[in-house]
Amino acid sequence: MRDHLGNTLLASNLEFARGVQLLDDCEGTCNWIAAGTGGDYVVTYATAAACFGLKGLHLATRTTDTAADDVVSATKRFNRSPNGLLVARGKLMCPDWTLVKYLSIALNVYHISRLYKAIFRYTPATDVHAYLNTAGTYTTITLMVERYTNGTWLTWELSINWTQLKYWGLTLADYTPAVSTAGMYNSGAGTTMEAELILSIQSVGAAVATAYFDAISVLDCPDI
Repeated sequence: MRDHLGNTLLASNLEFARGVQLLDDCEGTCNWIAAGTGGDYVVTYATAAACFGLKGLHLATRTTDTAADDVVSATKRFNRSPNGLLVARGKLMCPDWTLVKYLSIALNVYHISRLYKAIFRYTPATDVHAYLNTAGTYTTITLMVERYTNGTWLTWELSINWTQLKYWGLTLADYTPAVSTAGMYNSGAGTTMEAELILSIQSVGAAVATAYFDAISVLDCPDI
């Protein structure tokens, strides 16, 4: 196994530093929780998906009976941070952005039996970058209008202050808008004390949408 969960503040595995909740270099066996439309969507480690090392995380919507708005997601659960700031980051690449309707990165946390969501969503067709707001709709980040090149690796980051249930920061391709006052969405009753990182894509038309992720981590940072 080359993906690890930091279930204590200081894990016994020597690859961990204090505060690492999740560390995945996408080598070894893939144990992300896979979900999607149909039965032959792809959530696996693959050589084509590697930014570093030999493999990366490969997401692709179904290839049988493809349809508009097919979805595929990969979820990793980890212990909820005892501190204030939770930072998820990694690398991503899309071979063909024209086949992707939405690319989303989400952090879900459970607080006093409620599920709170922070979602960063990119719409390639219109270059709209947005985040899920407290009303459960998406707020456009008007100053973030970048268009990304097929086959180019980008750095992403999504961070939240879960004690205040607010966003702390968003980053894609080195651009970080000011969102630290935005609240997370309260989506209703939660059933677990774990937190979740969810990576997902949605297809355009009857085509297979694909995205690659690598060097994925979630850090617990007490000093904010």
